Amino acid sequence: MAVEGNSLEQSLLREYGNCHSIYHGKGALTLDDGKKYDCQFEAGQLNNGYVLLLCDFLPPFPTWTKIPAAKFEGTTSKGFGICSNIGINEVTYLPTISRDRSSGTWAAFHLDEMLVQMADCGQTQRLHFGVTNFEFLGTERTHRSDNSLFHTLPLDLRSESKSTKLSIRPVDLYDKIIKRIKTLKSIDVSCEVIADIPTDGNIALIREAVEDLCYILSVARGTKVQWVYCDQYDLTEKLVSRIHSSRITKRYCPLRIIDTMASGGGETKSFIEQAYSTYVDKRESYRLNNGTIDAYLDAKAEADYLEMRGIKLAVAMELLRSVFLELPDAPMKGYIIEEEKFKKLSPHLCAAIDEFLKTEIIDRDSRKAMCNDRKVLELNRRSFAHFLKKLCRHIDLRMGEDDIKLFVQCRNKLVHEGRFYCAIATPDEQNECKPLPSKWHEYCFLINFLDRVFLKLLGYSGPYIDWSVPNKPAHQEHVSV
Repeated sequence: MAVEGNSLEQSLLREYGNCHSIYHGKGALTLDDGKKYDCQFEAGQLNNGYVLLLCDFLPPFPTWTKIPAAKFEGTTSKGFGICSNIGINEVTYLPTISRDRSSGTWAAFHLDEMLVQMADCGQTQRLHFGVTNFEFLGTERTHRSDNSLFHTLPLDLRSESKSTKLSIRPVDLYDKIIKRIKTLKSIDVSCEVIADIPTDGNIALIREAVEDLCYILSVARGTKVQWVYCDQYDLTEKLVSRIHSSRITKRYCPLRIIDTMASGGGETKSFIEQAYSTYVDKRESYRLNNGTIDAYLDAKAEADYLEMRGIKLAVAMELLRSVFLELPDAPMKGYIIEEEKFKKLSPHLCAAIDEFLKTEIIDRDSRKAMCNDRKVLELNRRSFAHFLKKLCRHIDLRMGEDDIKLFVQCRNKLVHEGRFYCAIATPDEQNECKPLPSKWHEYCFLINFLDRVFLKLLGYSGPYIDWSVPNKPAHQEHVSV
């Protein structure tokens, strides 16, 4: 979207970062107590999805130190209506402006959501969602209005309850944007997901489908993919309105597990359409949109030291264990003996252990530390290895015994000592379970293990990229040993 000019003849939002949309004009900020203050404003959205509002207030000037804003309404220099009435929070004002060019009273706000109305709201036909950091290859040739060609990725998303047809198309300068994202490990809108509005006008269902799609795309590319704006077009393909939404985005990560180019983009299309139904079916029970996928993606991100990334991988598996144990049809429980029954046995076990330790001349404080309900109850918990085997069997993932044993050892060292198994394994541990040659090898092993778990969790068994050997991704035909 073209950047509008403002009275200050500069783009103040660029002090916060690169922007893909900027608007200027005059408006009014309404406080929680109903008072209104007029201002000149600049509003827009950064490439990372952050939505901001800058106000240069007009007389009479506000005198507050903290601004409890409830609503903003304004009109841009192009005559667009603009408003926000949820999640308006004051942030630091960064631009420097000479007082002879403004009122001298400024404030900046982060907005959860902002609506820009470009034209009268007639009958809308189509939605375009701006999506960050998704690299793809289109499988279908499409003509623009000027008769130029580009390639889209058409998708038919089916679940038990609904069927949704979407398409993904590149934004202008897509190739340049993707190169910059991959080189700088940055965030930017790379494509749009396009959907026709259903005859009943239920936009909420389309929005839900796009949010589900973003999680599936994130798994495919190994990096957080997110929509940050939604455009509405009318029957004549005229842009009617745009919703800018501040949503969680992450910097680009290159550890994709579905090949972008394979089969001319067909491998990506096949994965999405296969995984969609399973994702929708398991979304709530496995909290796929509420922590499990995000924790897994965050562990793959490159911002932290390798040990911390390894710990995050272990935590991602712990989250899976938590939701797995809560499943109504879970093939195992977290306890060996029924929990309430074992609680009744606990005092007797504490007393018996205490008596035994007395015979070994163990001091009272040590016995007290060992012989308590909390410690004894831990004896009744299933091992992590037991869970891992049950999970793999439940999702039909054939994982070798040696791989499971190694994953458990790696997880234990990372969770309890914060270091990789290969760095601190004792000689006895090395004899029992041979460590990998380096921390990087171990991290890649953990990545590949979780990649296969999440692929099978989404019901996918086809081709994928194996990252288990550092710097040597291999294209495998099946998600198996």
